[in-house]
Order: sequence, then C-alpha cells, then structure tokens
Amino acid sequence: MRVAHVTCLYPPEHLGGAPQQCRQIAIQQARDGLEVAVFSGALVPGAPMLQVTRVVQDGLPVTRIVTTAAFPEGEERNWRHPAIEPAFSDFLGEQRPDVVHFHSIQSLGASLLEPAHRAGARIVVTMHDLWWICARQFCVDRRFSPCIPAVTEGSCACQRGAAELARRRDYLDRMLAHADRILAPSEALLDRLRASGVPGDLRVDPNGVPPMAGPATRRSTGPGSRLRLLFMGGSNPMKGISVLVRALRLLTEAGVDYEADLYGIDPFAYATTAALGGLPVRAHKSFPPYRLDEVLGGCDVLLLPSVMFESSSRAVREALVRGIP
Repeated sequence: MRVAHVTCLYPPEHLGGAPQQCRQIAIQQARDGLEVAVFSGALVPGAPMLQVTRVVQDGLPVTRIVTTAAFPEGEERNWRHPAIEPAFSDFLGEQRPDVVHFHSIQSLGASLLEPAHRAGARIVVTMHDLWWICARQFCVDRRFSPCIPAVTEGSCACQRGAAELARRRDYLDRMLAHADRILAPSEALLDRLRASGVPGDLRVDPNGVPPMAGPATRRSTGPGSRLRLLFMGGSNPMKGISVLVRALRLLTEAGVDYEADLYGIDPFAYATTAALGGLPVRAHKSFPPYRLDEVLGGCDVLLLPSVMFESSSRAVREALVRGIP
C-alpha cells in the first residue's frame, strides 16, 4: 500500500506536536512495509514562494514547497491556496498513493483534498487542533484569552468578521466532504468539533509518543534540594509565556527555592531579558529531539501554562511517559 502524508511543516525545520506526530507515523508505517511519502509546506523567510525541493529524509521521499507568506491568519491562502495544487498534483502523479493523510495544513489550504480525491485515493484528515472551525486555530481571542468552546454560525466574528468566517467555514466543510475518515487526538477535541457542527465520520485516534531511549534517569532529590522547573513551549504567546513569567514571580516573592529552564526562547532577545530579569531562570533555544530524555531527566515538574486549547499536548505525554508531573 502507498501512503502520502500532507503537513504544513515537517521536522527538522519545525518541531511542533503535529509535525512530529506526522513524522512518527510516517516512519513507523515505512517500517511496517508501506510505501510512504511526505508533502509539506515550508516556512523559509527570503525564499521564493512556491519553490519546491525534494529530499530523502529518514529513508522517505519528502517534497517541500515554500508557503511562508500564506501562514498569517488573515491570509485567505492560509485555508484556500490553489497555487499549491500544480505541485501537489505532480507529487500525486509521482507517488500514486492509495491513501492521503492530511494533518495540519494551514498555508497549504484545504483545496488539496480535491486533487487527492480525483486521483482515486482514500482520504484521512487528522484535526490536530481547531483550525477547521477557528481562523485563529486554537479558540483564543486577540487578547490571548481562551475563547468560546464551539464556533457555530453567528457565534464568532473574531478574525475578519462574521461574513468572512462563514465563507471560510463553508469552503472548508465542502472540502471535508471528500474525506473518508476524520480523526482527532482526544475526546475533548472531538467534542468541540462535533459541537461546532463538523460533518463526517469523526473518531478519536490518540497521539502516541516514542518510548524513552533507555532507562529513566531522574536527578537526585532530597531535603533542601532546589525545585527544578521546565517549560518547553517557546515564545508563542498562545503557549502562555506571559502567564509563566507572572507565576514565576509569585514563586520568587513567596521565597520558593527553585530554578527554571525555558526552551524555545531566544536567550539574547532584549524582550526576553527584560521579562525574565531578576528571576532564577535560564532561557534556551529549542533542543533537538535526541536530547529529550536528557532535558526531561533534569527537571522535577513540567509547566504547561498555555492559554490556547491544547487538544493533546505532546509535551505532557512525553513527561508522563517518564513519570514527571
């Protein structure tokens, strides 16, 4: 069987939960004997839009197309991007997949479901987040506060007005009519999608995480040990960095003996230096996946202060697998 995966971004360029989940599934399917290929958008500032590159990664053919200017939420190309279709049709002609599995596809657009359907492939859509119903993707308003749990006609005009939201939703629903199966990683997300009127055959397919590379290694703790905190959410406001900083200041004022490592943040950015001034924290750039055991093994508690709707946090699952609260 031939399987193609379609994703807005793909590791190693991007290490978010959905791209990592896509890669993990693709690699395992190839190990199971399936013929697997990947079609991905690419966030490459300065590179020409729609520039296509082809590489072999993890033993799989990966086609990337530059979609940098189509990522902003206000861009129609975020959800309807016909200019991608010629490159995607070429990809389908080369790979001839029996199944096309669409993951997060902002910047690629939902119109790609049509050529996959015309090619005779069965279509699976995994809704890793709320992009199909929410123009801001996570039901968070412009002030970065949690928003309504379900988006129905007339209930929201957050991004570009009610009429534009209705036009977006009508188009996405029509494209979803081509899907044979719609998956969500958690019951919580499935409930929101159903409450928002997402059509089709919706089922839960829980995200998995890779096992530890070796036996769990936890740092030694005892009376008088300093509490070690870990944040891996990066600087995206939706991941709650501002909430985290306020919480850490409260711990400091309360006299708690702690130190925190914050990953995915530019330690040399002026804004970071100002926000974290006086706190016992270290800011780090993102770490490669092979360091996951090392990073998690050095903490006592993982922090997840997200203000957005986390459908099934990969970071939480990675911590729980290792016994970290």
